[in-house]
Amino acid sequence: MAREVPFFSRSAIGMVGPTVDAGLNSNSLPFGVILYAEGSTAHPVDQQWNRALGFPGPGAQIPVVVRRGTFVPTGSSTSSGWKPPGSYACFATWRAGKSRGWLTARHVARAVPPNLVVDMAADCVDAALVNLPNRTPANPVPVSISKASPAAQLPVTLDFKPGAPIPTVVLDVSNTLGINDPKFPLRISTQAAGKSGNSGSLISENGLPFGMYLGHFTPARNPSTSGGVGLVLSQLQPLVDLEVFK
Repeated sequence: MAREVPFFSRSAIGMVGPTVDAGLNSNSLPFGVILYAEGSTAHPVDQQWNRALGFPGPGAQIPVVVRRGTFVPTGSSTSSGWKPPGSYACFATWRAGKSRGWLTARHVARAVPPNLVVDMAADCVDAALVNLPNRTPANPVPVSISKASPAAQLPVTLDFKPGAPIPTVVLDVSNTLGINDPKFPLRISTQAAGKSGNSGSLISENGLPFGMYLGHFTPARNPSTSGGVGLVLSQLQPLVDLEVFK
C-alpha cells in the first residue's frame, strides 16, 4: 500500500482520527496503520484513499490511513557558551564506555563546534554525544532505561528545560518490521509538542529515561495542531551500547 503513496516516509501503528488522517469513514476504529507522507498540502491520492487490513472474524478490520504533513526538527539556530543549539537528555556513554558525553539529537550536534562533538549515531538514528564544558558529573550514577514497550496510549513526560515537565501520551509507534537497524529508527509520536530549542530533551516514562525529543509534526489536514516526535532510547542500547547516568 505504501508504494501507492507519493512522498511516503514511514509507517506507524497507533491512534488515528479524521482531523489528521485521510481514508477514514464513520465506522473506522480509532486504531490503525498510519502511512506518514511528506507535504504541507493534501495530495490527490489522499482524497481517494480508502484502505483497510482484514483479519479472520466478523468485522475484524483496521484502517490504513495516509497522514500527510511536515516534520520540523526543533533545534534552535544559535548557541552560546557551552550550551548547544538545542537541549540534552542526560549524561551517557556509548561503545562500552569509550565515548562519554551528553546525549542529544544528531541534528543538534551538527550545529555544535566540531571540537565539542564526541560521537554520532548513524544518520537515520538522530542521536549524538556532545561535550558540555564544566558540566561533566564528577560521580555519575547509572540509571536504568525504561523497559516499557512503546505503544499507543502509553503515558510519558516531556522533560523540557527550562520549564515544567509536560505529561502526555504516545499516539503511535514506527513500524520497524521487528528489525533493530539504524535504517529503521524506532520513533514515537506524542500528543504534546515542543518548540525551537527542545530537540535532544529527555522523554521519561514513570520517572525513567524512555526517549529523546526530536521535533514536531504538523498534519496537512489540520495545520493548527502539531504533535511531538521522539526516538526510543531502548533502540540505542544494542546499536551503540548506550548507558545513561544521572
